[in-house]
Amino acid sequence: MANAFTHLWAFRILCLYELKRFITHFSRHDQEQPIWTGQLRMNYDDIQAQLIAFAKSISLSMVYLLQEEMRLFGPASTIFPLQIAYKVYKSAGSGHQADIAYLEGIVDELHQKGLKSASAHVFGD
Repeated sequence: MANAFTHLWAFRILCLYELKRFITHFSRHDQEQPIWTGQLRMNYDDIQAQLIAFAKSISLSMVYLLQEEMRLFGPASTIFPLQIAYKVYKSAGSGHQADIAYLEGIVDELHQKGLKSASAHVFGD
């Protein structure tokens, strides 16, 4: 279930990024302009808050996925969600340095567990 949730959150982040692009494009870069999405009224700040919330959920799930009982199955499934969470934190600005440092620690742990290319995949090094 942890794998399913982390990937679901990553997918939701991708969908929110596209919605954010849609809002920016059609509101002519006016970030205060709301958009109707079904019954839900969203604006740029709402989407940004959801992006951060999903990225934090992914980050906090890593402790579970990196347990020794998971063997390689848990760590190997973390690359895509970590990559997406990292991109959210990087795009959110300097207020998320602690979150980025946390992800760097997770990637170091992946490296120690044998996933030597984790850094290149997550950070695009």
